[in-house]
Amino acid sequence: MCKSQSTTIFLFILSSILGMLLLVACTAPATTPAPSPVPSPKPTSTPVASPSPTTVPAPPATGELKFEFVSVTRQIKKGDELTVVGKTSPGTECTIVMTFANGQVSNLVFPPPANKQVADANGRVEWKGTVARVIIGETKLDVTAVKDGKTVTASTTYQIIE
Repeated sequence: MCKSQSTTIFLFILSSILGMLLLVACTAPATTPAPSPVPSPKPTSTPVASPSPTTVPAPPATGELKFEFVSVTRQIKKGDELTVVGKTSPGTECTIVMTFANGQVSNLVFPPPANKQVADANGRVEWKGTVARVIIGETKLDVTAVKDGKTVTASTTYQIIE
């Protein structure tokens, strides 16, 4: 088995596991924690894979920093426009990085400074770019969100089909 096939299989298994964890988390009953006099620990980087939901999630609770993918173009080919929409806290600086199926990190679709966006007053952030170069297979998107000294990273994938 070649390295590319191993990487593709690994990414498929990883995204399947993340999808199952997201499904379990979304079906668990929501509870509101009682106020605590002890400060909560700062969140650590937590990858989140999300399919294209039809509703926009509520903004994060006070003190938390989250990033969720609201929609992502799921299949794309050379010359198509890739659109990524996310939700976080208003004013959060978000940076997107794309990694092709072969592991090569690319900024061709979202070159600097367009790879960095600041969430609007509703917490919405959006990137659009044209895919000019293709490496067929599953492509990973990582978004790192930073606000008030807190950082969180979320990941999702899409397919380049030709």
